[in-house]
Amino acid sequence: MAEFPEEDDSTVSQSQRRTKKLTVAGRAMYEENVNNRYASLSKIKRKMDSEIEYYLQSKNKEKISVLVKENLVTLSKKYKQEAQEFIDYPRRTGTEESEKERLSFELILSTLEMRMEKTVEELNNVISTSDDLLPSDAYSESTTTKSSKSSTSKRSSKKSHSSNSTIILRQRAKAEALKAKLEFTEKEIQLKRQKSKLVEEEQKRRAEVTRKSVDLETDLELLCAQKEKAIVDAELQAMVEFDVIDSQLDTDLDTIDSTEKTRKYIDDVFKYNNETTTDCEPRNQETVIPTTTTEISQGEMFPQQPKTSKKKMSPQERQRWDLP
Repeated sequence: MAEFPEEDDSTVSQSQRRTKKLTVAGRAMYEENVNNRYASLSKIKRKMDSEIEYYLQSKNKEKISVLVKENLVTLSKKYKQEAQEFIDYPRRTGTEESEKERLSFELILSTLEMRMEKTVEELNNVISTSDDLLPSDAYSESTTTKSSKSSTSKRSSKKSHSSNSTIILRQRAKAEALKAKLEFTEKEIQLKRQKSKLVEEEQKRRAEVTRKSVDLETDLELLCAQKEKAIVDAELQAMVEFDVIDSQLDTDLDTIDSTEKTRKYIDDVFKYNNETTTDCEPRNQETVIPTTTTEISQGEMFPQQPKTSKKKMSPQERQRWDLP
């Protein structure tokens, strides 16, 4: 079997391998190797399918279950070994097409492994509940005889069937790959929709927070304005009340000052008369009665110099003024 020239994985990066392009000759060699590997894998798979079909059509499943299980396990190990070699080959080739080929085959391999596991599990269940089991040598003889009878008729069409099986298998691999891609695309779309919904909800939440913040800021500004107005009103009220009290106080002080001045003036008159009066001239004593004029200028009282006049006082007047 011809092999395509391989490169060391340590010297070629993954990105470099995937950007590689084959020449015409290299592509032909690659196709030949892939077809040969597919043919070998298809041959093993047909044997596995034959074992399963033989088991399903048998009327004595309990007897042959152990032997069918052993053959399936053996064929499954061989298939996995060659499948791993097939997977490594496209990876080493490093082209975009070979990478798609590898991914498609990995899907096929995964499906086949699940099918084999399910079949082996079913066989184990049958084996665990059956006592009538066919010996392995009897099964070997029966299968050998059956195989020898059919080998002659199949040999002539082996090549054509192998080629057709390879084409069908590759097409099936591509179909499985597209199916898987479609499933992942649908999941990706769902996730994108969920993400878009979350982003939309987050934007709405932020808009609501912004609106509430603006409302609070506006209320705060209004409160500050109301506070300033209340302070000014309080100051104005205090000034008005203080002015009223101050005016009342000035009026009271003016009244008290006028009364006090009058009282003091009268005291001064009597003091003056007492100083100018003697006991030796009681009848001819002249009493000085001062008069005063009061001028009001700019809300204040200014007493002028008192004027005196000489007059003879009668005894009654002197007695009234308590004069000697």
